[in-house]
Amino acid sequence: MIQFNVLLEIIIAIILLAISRELIALACHCGIKIQKGIGIILVIVVLTIGILFNPISIYVYIIALTVFIPIIFTEQSEVRDFLLGAIVLFVIVVIVGFTLNGLIFLIRRGETDRLLYFYLSIVIRDTFSSIYGRFLPGRLITQLSPNKTYQGALVGLIAVVILQLSLASKDGSSFRLALMEGITIGIIGQIGDLTASAIKRSANVRHSGRIFGRRGGMIDLFDSVIFTFPVWLGVISIFS
Repeated sequence: MIQFNVLLEIIIAIILLAISRELIALACHCGIKIQKGIGIILVIVVLTIGILFNPISIYVYIIALTVFIPIIFTEQSEVRDFLLGAIVLFVIVVIVGFTLNGLIFLIRRGETDRLLYFYLSIVIRDTFSSIYGRFLPGRLITQLSPNKTYQGALVGLIAVVILQLSLASKDGSSFRLALMEGITIGIIGQIGDLTASAIKRSANVRHSGRIFGRRGGMIDLFDSVIFTFPVWLGVISIFS
């Protein structure tokens, strides 16, 4: 029988693979020349290494990129296109690698509750900021989305800080750490949401994929998680 933690790691790897596929597809929609098949193979290699040899140095990902970059691009006639594609793929692989390593690190330390609290905080921030932005007046942060307002972002930030402080009170953990976690999730989560919207707008698509039908793709569901997790992990490492 497969242990729960192993199953959870596999599920996380599958989700990150789907996210990577959508990111590569969005990059191609934006005119960045990346060969999808080779890009996905690279991501699979990184995910496999991350599961088998976690924790692993970021230099492994850099080495992997150095090996794969020469065969990733369909056209290399323009140096600008080549470098742009390399940078985009580098960012995708680094995000996937760091996220997988961080998640597995916490899972293997038995801190699945912390991960659940993190995801709950993301959901609370998204929900409160979205509800306020949709039903109450406010100043738009950007024209990318009519529901993203400064007031909604502030409400989402306050909601997640209150949640984190409440959880800290319940568990007897550090209020200072809880405050920093709440602020990080509230601010970086909003930035991640806006960044995902900007990427989709550049690619002229409404959703990142179709895996959830009208609800969109994996990035539509986990955009705040993707951008927030590495920063949040750094915060808890510093303030724990």
